Amino acid sequence: MPEKISQEATIADIGESSPGSEIYQLRLKIKNFDEANVGAGRFVVLKPLNGATMVRPFTIAGKDAKKNELTIFIKTVGGKNSNTRLYAKLKPGDKISISGPQGRAFELLPEIDNYLLVAGGTGQAALFLLAEKIISAGKKLEFLVGVKKESELFGADLLEKIKIIPKIIKQNDPIAPGLVTDLLAKSLWLKKPRTAIIACGPRPMLKAVYDLACFNKLPCLVSVEELMACGAGSCKGCAVEMTDGKFAQACQDGPLFDAYWINWDKFISQPTTLLAGKKQLDDNLKVLLRGQENRQLELKFPWMIASGCLGLEEATKNTPKNIGALVTKGIKFEKKSGNPMPRLCELPQGMINSIGLPGPGTEKFIAENLPRWTNLNQRLIINIAGETVGEYGLVTKRLEESEKIGKAALEINISCPNVSQGGMAFGVDPYETFKVVQSVRQSAPGRFIIVKLTPNVTDIIPIAQAAVEAGADALTIGNTLLAMDIDIKTRRPKIGRVVGGYSGQGILPVILRLVHQVYRANLGVPIIGCGGISSGEDALKYFLAGASAIMVGTAWFANKNIFSEITETITKYLQTNNVANLQDLIGKLDLPKQ
Repeated sequence: MPEKISQEATIADIGESSPGSEIYQLRLKIKNFDEANVGAGRFVVLKPLNGATMVRPFTIAGKDAKKNELTIFIKTVGGKNSNTRLYAKLKPGDKISISGPQGRAFELLPEIDNYLLVAGGTGQAALFLLAEKIISAGKKLEFLVGVKKESELFGADLLEKIKIIPKIIKQNDPIAPGLVTDLLAKSLWLKKPRTAIIACGPRPMLKAVYDLACFNKLPCLVSVEELMACGAGSCKGCAVEMTDGKFAQACQDGPLFDAYWINWDKFISQPTTLLAGKKQLDDNLKVLLRGQENRQLELKFPWMIASGCLGLEEATKNTPKNIGALVTKGIKFEKKSGNPMPRLCELPQGMINSIGLPGPGTEKFIAENLPRWTNLNQRLIINIAGETVGEYGLVTKRLEESEKIGKAALEINISCPNVSQGGMAFGVDPYETFKVVQSVRQSAPGRFIIVKLTPNVTDIIPIAQAAVEAGADALTIGNTLLAMDIDIKTRRPKIGRVVGGYSGQGILPVILRLVHQVYRANLGVPIIGCGGISSGEDALKYFLAGASAIMVGTAWFANKNIFSEITETITKYLQTNNVANLQDLIGKLDLPKQ
């Protein structure tokens, strides 16, 4: 394998492939360009721009030896400070550190005259250089591309350079919808001798391509670049189990593999049959949260804005769309002004806040705010807090005495890290948790009660068990992580209270683990996942981990369309994977056998 290069590259050109596609084409000028080193199928690794430790690999889609340039494509995902979005903001002349090329280059199969290249979505990028190599060798080629919508097509200049017109099929085409495997199946009707298939795309697509290759007894190579993480062989996250039981790494031994060597049962846990022209699945995302003693909470959509993020004035002027419920800020019995300034501190992947549960107090909330919340004609969840066990019960009792509360659910906040008394102090002790929840349950015996747990514990299971035993109907997992930051110029904490609650993308892996841990404890009540969600993909992770619904907090401030985006992403995921209902995905994480 050729030696990789590690150096600084200059951005020669950058641009979005088509408006709204969020796919960017970057041309990188390399000082020590070695054309022989830039093999088809290889990739480069870009240095993170947001301070993260994990670098990211990107397939080399094109090369220009005369200009010493490489072309790569980047699809932007995540929040505004994610690496891919920061890469997209680079400008011509900017510098970025890269290493590579890496991975095994594609070699022509001497016995093959005809190639069928099959690309799904962003898998197109991995096949452009392969196509150029095949054409240059005088071989015949068909380039088949499947996308969900027109804007996902890219690389027209690269295809024009090698004079290829791809066959394209769009999943959302109103006249002739379909998948790229439909095009492949049609091409295979006209059997040609000495033919091979090369594919890159999502794993279900690769499995379907492999099945067609098996049926037609044809050689098949698949690129599994989707698995790659660090791109350097360090994280071992891209291991692929082979039919002999051994493991290969995509970044070192691939990413192109002979499809017949892969153990497909392990590579994709639930093989998906991809059907042509499949009728659109019903967009039924409703969820019924079933609590104890037949208490229930029905949500039109299983996603909500987390408590503390949506004020009454904002909700009144512009009620968010595509959400299952409105969740109020925390209500205490007495009026509270909150914590000293500064209360917020931005970080690369989130923020630290120390707001301190300011609010009007229970009586004013019932008299003035509650009627306005209920007039919004949305499912309502009232978040309640307190400094003593008795205060939680008293706030609940006053709410129950008001006819204005209607069918609103309650969320008990025993996880706020930004108050001196109450809050998280109750949520780190099973006995205190039990007493608070019991006090609320006794004051509202028929009300659907959610308990919001803190992640700032060594073992969340005893806390969750105590909440359920005291009468909780659902558990929100979790809240912010205790954190601090320092201004090195002033040598002062960036938060007025010194420490605050860290939220945003950075906490997702922590909360995701807690959700799955509580789900596996099988406590008998639904879980609402809350922490670090900024995309539909993030939301899907929570459902697979065991959450029945989710709440979004920090991402809502930056992206008011987040819930529409989550709705669209998950609806398409259900359709693509032939899943009739989102609830069928809950807890369906494919765990390794012990």
